[in-house]
Amino acid sequence: MKNKTHLILNIILVCTIIVIILFSLTPIIDRDALRFHMSFSKEWAENSFLFFRPYLAHYDLSVLNLNYLYMLSFKIFGIEEIPKFIHASFLLFTGLILYQFLKRKYNKTLSLIGFLFTITIPICIRLASEVYVDLGLYFFSTLATINLILWIESDFKSNKFFILSALGSGLALGTKYNALIFVFVICLIVAFIVSRRFNDSLKAIKLTSLYLIIVIILVSPWLIRNYINSGGNPLYPLFKNVFHTELVFEEPIFGDPEKIGEVAWRKQSGETILDLFAIPFRIFFTGEDHNFLQFDGVLNPFLLLLIPFAGFKNNKPNKVLLTIFLLVFFVTLYVNNIRIRYFIPMIPTLILLNISALDRLWKKNRIYKTVVTFSILIMLIINFKYIYSSAKVLEVYEYFTTSYTKEDYLDKNVELFKIYQFINNNLEKDAVIYEVLCGGRDYYVDRVIIHDNLTLDRYFLNRTELGGEKEFYYNFLNEIPNSYTFSDSDKKSLKASHILIKPKSFYNTFLDIFNKFDAEKNNEQLIKANKFVEFINEQTPLFQQKGAILYKINWDKCDREKQ
Repeated sequence: MKNKTHLILNIILVCTIIVIILFSLTPIIDRDALRFHMSFSKEWAENSFLFFRPYLAHYDLSVLNLNYLYMLSFKIFGIEEIPKFIHASFLLFTGLILYQFLKRKYNKTLSLIGFLFTITIPICIRLASEVYVDLGLYFFSTLATINLILWIESDFKSNKFFILSALGSGLALGTKYNALIFVFVICLIVAFIVSRRFNDSLKAIKLTSLYLIIVIILVSPWLIRNYINSGGNPLYPLFKNVFHTELVFEEPIFGDPEKIGEVAWRKQSGETILDLFAIPFRIFFTGEDHNFLQFDGVLNPFLLLLIPFAGFKNNKPNKVLLTIFLLVFFVTLYVNNIRIRYFIPMIPTLILLNISALDRLWKKNRIYKTVVTFSILIMLIINFKYIYSSAKVLEVYEYFTTSYTKEDYLDKNVELFKIYQFINNNLEKDAVIYEVLCGGRDYYVDRVIIHDNLTLDRYFLNRTELGGEKEFYYNFLNEIPNSYTFSDSDKKSLKASHILIKPKSFYNTFLDIFNKFDAEKNNEQLIKANKFVEFINEQTPLFQQKGAILYKINWDKCDREKQ
């Protein structure tokens, strides 16, 4: 019977791995990949290690372990499909190391279930079809967690496990700043458990310091790079009030919508006090992809439901896992915008606690064995239902089995792909395009294209609010702030030759934002918005798609008016 179960699980596992690989081989359409990860990595491959785009310093100056791998794939192979495959492979490696860990403690059946569950959690499946960095964080935080547990189980005698855990934490922090919370929690736990075990505060300080030194060494290339490029802030764009930086950006008059605060934003969006208090549970039960009010992702409710059955009495590893989960979860909940992928470092702890719970229940009577079987089936059904729906949304079957070309796929899934094609086929090689309210998904553009790192373009909105005079826009476009690259020794700002903008959307956005400030000034704001219309009507439209228009800037007309 066991052999039959193992065979079935292995078949399901192999089929799942094939599906994940197929997901990773579909064309790149996700927002952050097109806006940052792919576009930056491609340009980085053509420049030095210190290269960055100052106007997108918020993204380019970060911790970049996975982006470095993406860059190397461009430099060595020049194949754009490889970065997505690299990202997805970290999901499979995470399943593998968890499987190897589980085999030490549990039977093969539970180990295979753990492997399967690790790689089929809905948010992880979605990430396998995208070029982000979160699955790298998933892998490295798992590596750190399981080796911390192995070190504890060795009664703190195995230096190998201690170092591997520190290496995992360092690589996690070098992958994404979200790991700061995870590393902080792990260091606290190391200090606490060593102090309790040996009743020696000095030993606890020494080991925690050693752990932290290993982490800092691994992340130091990015800290040094950021320090040099930002002019003084090794953790740019974090802690701007603590560290000096030479990078200066115009403040949005309307305020940065990203700084409004999660609670205030949710209240404005209609959520009640009860909704807000229920957020810790809603994250597991009501998640929805691409809906920020529903946390922009999906988890499996059973990750939470089985925890009470894991067994914590006289079980130090499980207590440590629970502590990591609770601290990482609640700190992330209250210091970040709430996106399910930001909670990735806590997921390995939940999987390990779930497997522990299943093992404990299985060892009880027959009724409990039925509960375990039912739980496993429901857990996997939830995950595979999500995989099926994702395959339909991504049209994976159609893409690989029909005459559906890559160009057809991108045209359907990348909003302004036809405009990008027009730019590549018709604009001069030295064209410089300034983009406003078009999403910044410019990886498929083979010309210099510049946009604000904020979703709402602060530069055009500010100039409209300041009066909307035509010369305000022309002066800005003549010398776009921070538009040089690190390799430009004279740091000369670029002059735009074209604008890509959704004029109607910009017009309405301006009125929506600024009329909220002072309803009595509606007339005045309307005059300003109409001046923007006058400016945009002076430009020559070249191509239009889905409300976005590519204009050629009529610099000659501007010069004549100045005369």
